[in-house]
Amino acid sequence: KGRGLLDEGYAIVVQDVRGRFASEGVWDPFRNEARDGHDTLEWVGAQPWCNGKIGLAGGSYLGFTQCINGPSPSKYLAAMNPVVPWGNTYHDIIYWGGALRFQLTHFWGGSQYLFGVGKPMPNIVEKGLFWHLPLITWDQQLGTEVSYLREWVNHPTYGDYWKPAEVGDKIEEVTIPALYIGGWYDIFQTGVIDYWNGVRTRSKSEEARKKQFLIMGPWTHGISPKDGKVGDLSFGEHSNIHPRQVESDFFAEVMKGEDRGFSDRAPLQLFVMGSNRWRKESEWPLARTEFKPFYLSAGGPANSASGEGRLTWEQTTDNRDTDAFTYNPENPVASEGGALLWPTAGPRDQSEIEARTDVLVYTSEILTETVEVTGP
Repeated sequence: KGRGLLDEGYAIVVQDVRGRFASEGVWDPFRNEARDGHDTLEWVGAQPWCNGKIGLAGGSYLGFTQCINGPSPSKYLAAMNPVVPWGNTYHDIIYWGGALRFQLTHFWGGSQYLFGVGKPMPNIVEKGLFWHLPLITWDQQLGTEVSYLREWVNHPTYGDYWKPAEVGDKIEEVTIPALYIGGWYDIFQTGVIDYWNGVRTRSKSEEARKKQFLIMGPWTHGISPKDGKVGDLSFGEHSNIHPRQVESDFFAEVMKGEDRGFSDRAPLQLFVMGSNRWRKESEWPLARTEFKPFYLSAGGPANSASGEGRLTWEQTTDNRDTDAFTYNPENPVASEGGALLWPTAGPRDQSEIEARTDVLVYTSEILTETVEVTGP
């Protein structure tokens, strides 16, 4: 990627964030990237080989470092291209719906710590890392104390601790053009949409509001292979895009002033799964959306796909107040399929999970006509 940008005449700067690799200090994930990023922008912009325009690029964590620097007051920041970023650190990364995202926080967070100090991640199965209690001392499994893992556990509710890591707090201050790329099966699918939509509707700059572009494809945490295979399904080769070319066109237009068609581009380009086609849209949620409620009902226990759980368009009068299941932490239900981090993300067969009696399953009648489900 860097070589391609160099060939197009850009100077490339790669920053190691505080406490990582060649940078001094201590890495405290998500809390210093905005301040340090601004300092980097100011330094790069003042170099004699810089023309005063800086574009940001990268994916995942590097998408986050762009988004949290989007509101930077640096006069040099001209554009950004976040790929599969998140929009809210507390919610998207650490506590989803109030529950600690253990796999992401401790296995990603732990492995990143060890990677930074040149040590391998222990085998999570052989070492029994899933079962260590209390959670606050989980880092003992890594042979060292990792302070940020303990801080995450010690701050289960949103508050002052999380504010330095908040991506969307100053979204009105984002005044630069941006091209975002996200996936329907990416763990951060809601975050990238929220950030793009926030800047598009709330930026104090009318020009910036007009130049926020989002591409949402049928992908996981990154662009799918060329054959379009995601999880158990293939969406066809046309479901893929050429991210390097799209990025090249975007930066050429907003950084160099070349006409690459972005001025006429729709704010949102989304892939409709099922019909497997790309479509251009101008807002989110779609103005023509018809919101329809579904209702859960059961004439008897709704445990497993063999139970009596039903999903209906109309509210029913069954007399059951609650459906219940017994949770056994020594036999947990696997997270198989959906908007996850690798390797189990994507559309996947749920029949094995639905056969368990410790899950509740509600099934509709067979649909008699085509229904498109597109929305928040």
